Amino acid sequence: LKHVGVSPSPSSTVALRVSGRGARTMVALPEASPEVASALELYDLQSRLDEAALALLRRADPARAVEVVEDVGARGAEVRNPSAFVARALHRYPQPRGAVGAAPEAAAPLGAAAALRTLAAPSAATAAAAAGLAGGLSDALAIHPEVLGALDEAAVRRLRSADPERAIEIVEELAAKTDVQNPSAFVVKALASYPHKRGQRGDVEELLARHPAIEASLDEAALSKLKGAEPARAVEIIEDIAAKGDVQNMSAFVVKALGAYPHKRGTPKNVAQVLARYPEVRDALDEAAAVKLGEADPARAVEIIEDIGARGDVRNPSAFVAKALQLYPHKRSGYSEGPPARPAFVAAAYAPSAAAVMGAAGVAQRSGSAVDKELAHNPGVVRGLDAEALRALSQADPGRAVEIIRDVAAKLMQVRNPSAFVMQALKAFPQRRGDPNDVDSALARLPRVRAALDEAALQRLREADPARAVEVIEDVAAKTDVHNPSAFVVKALTAHPLKRGHEDHAAVVLPPVKHFRPTLAASMPRGAPQMHDLNGGTTSSLASTLDEQAQRLLAAADPARAQEILEELAEKAGQVRNASAFVARALQQYPHPRGRRAT
Repeated sequence: LKHVGVSPSPSSTVALRVSGRGARTMVALPEASPEVASALELYDLQSRLDEAALALLRRADPARAVEVVEDVGARGAEVRNPSAFVARALHRYPQPRGAVGAAPEAAAPLGAAAALRTLAAPSAATAAAAAGLAGGLSDALAIHPEVLGALDEAAVRRLRSADPERAIEIVEELAAKTDVQNPSAFVVKALASYPHKRGQRGDVEELLARHPAIEASLDEAALSKLKGAEPARAVEIIEDIAAKGDVQNMSAFVVKALGAYPHKRGTPKNVAQVLARYPEVRDALDEAAAVKLGEADPARAVEIIEDIGARGDVRNPSAFVAKALQLYPHKRSGYSEGPPARPAFVAAAYAPSAAAVMGAAGVAQRSGSAVDKELAHNPGVVRGLDAEALRALSQADPGRAVEIIRDVAAKLMQVRNPSAFVMQALKAFPQRRGDPNDVDSALARLPRVRAALDEAALQRLREADPARAVEVIEDVAAKTDVHNPSAFVVKALTAHPLKRGHEDHAAVVLPPVKHFRPTLAASMPRGAPQMHDLNGGTTSSLASTLDEQAQRLLAAADPARAQEILEELAEKAGQVRNASAFVARALQQYPHPRGRRAT
């Protein structure tokens, strides 16, 4: 400044301004309030704003000015004209917007606004058209100027005369969709179909009245859950049931749908909106955590906020946010998206101490005898679970908790993070699901697949290896290009009669034993029942085809379970390509007797 001869006084700041001809001039400005000055310095906005915008900030309510500066700074490069943004924001909302009842975007903490939609300055024609609309609708169209630009005058008039909340809902829906070819027609049709905002309590009652068969099929518990749920999600579930037309157990469908997705699906959610829905989470986050959320993948940030809100017992939400983003920076659509497996020496460093395991087991003991007994039968599972996962199991439906413990035990060599597996399993399916390898249960869960299969395909599924049959059923449900599901099932079972991927795994986990082992018959415990095949003969010939490792496993197993496995091998003669791997996998998945399936 000394080089250009400007000596700023203590009561003024100096802003650099570029004139129309490109000349650089120094303008002495009265000093803003300390809060505004600090915000301008923090986001380095002093040089990006013109004199008019700075003057507006100086004259505005300091709290509101700080809000606007933080919003501009958080959006970063998204704001193409910061000065226009400041002028418009102060004109529309001269008072602080952080109070109760403010719009969701105002509730966003420092950094969270980075996940919001770009608020570009609308053209003069757009601004003039929006000026005639009600305040809320005007705000929505100002946020989404591309929507207003695509509407004809008739559609704008319809929006102006409609229920304001419904009009805003339609504007936001148009902004979220990318495949609407005629936005004006979309507006007219949407208002004709639903003139009032969808998802109100009255809409749930009205929709149930329009579908009396659905209401009559729901039990009291399902109706109570539906009426107590988020209205928009309840409406969505009712419409889903009506559209499917083949839901056999509507009450179970409702409970499962609300347990898996308590909020309306398919609606884009941003960080600010979700934080507004969970004010206790927003207030508990420190500035660093808020910044991390704002800079993160928006979908993952929303997932973390909802996770904290759902748990309700996170002692340090800020630390939870930092750890969650470090482990999984992107949205987790399934457990398989976890980090790569750690080497053994690293995993050992993260293993809980014996004292920690015993303390965690004490938490599990409060869950009731069924859960406690199952954990006692599976100490390896207990060692892999942290206190939070054990506490979640203790508070869950006991039948579902036992189901998850057995699932983890069966997949212990494959599950890289048992605690995360437990938490995600409880979140996805809080109620007992039944045997995951039960063919009839899988078909009941997927009625459309069952309806598309002929009797021959259903018979093949029931006669196949249960795990492989369920895998094929789920494969048919996941694919969208299967023209002949029955042929697909038959071909899949013929090509791969056993569940794919497990034989190789068994071969890796259980290397062949190189030294001599006694035969199965010689190594059976004294007093154990002799094993017989389905025709009454001994299974010595079948056992002799197994390698030494499989024979050793059978000899050490529960005799009743060993008998089951050998009988199953005898039934599947000619279908099992690797009998030894089949034995190893069967004992790993189910070490105790399962009971014979009805044929």
